[in-house]
Amino acid sequence: MIGLMQFLYNEGFRFIAKDHNGWVRAFVRKPVKNKYAWIANGYVRTLGELSNLFNNINWEDKEPLNIAIEIGAFDWSTVPDNTPVLVRNNVTEPWEYRHFYKYSAESDYPFICYIDGKTSYTVKSIQSIVKYDNWKFCKLAEVDDENKL
Repeated sequence: MIGLMQFLYNEGFRFIAKDHNGWVRAFVRKPVKNKYAWIANGYVRTLGELSNLFNNINWEDKEPLNIAIEIGAFDWSTVPDNTPVLVRNNVTEPWEYRHFYKYSAESDYPFICYIDGKTSYTVKSIQSIVKYDNWKFCKLAEVDDENKL
């Protein structure tokens, strides 16, 4: 399946999602979910019979599958300091809003963020020695994610 996702990525597709009928589609831009389907903001391709390969994707998913992250094409070392992200340490925890500090590939918890939602500017004002915390999972936050949590 990684080979298929790599092919889709090379063709310009960045997201994969399944509609309520079980059809899987690849999207060039991040789609928006409505009552029955993911609405494309740009070119979309239905994967037809290949939909069976994506049994791990469900209509109930709140976010489409990010192909770049799945195939390792996203380079976290290039994410700028203070970038808004969502983090957690296991798949059952809710996402927490943080600001990205850096990525440490050699760690089991490679995503380092400023503590308690601080930024590089506001963390200077706290007296604590600890200014960062490490996380196992991380994704880029959308524009309004902080208000949704």
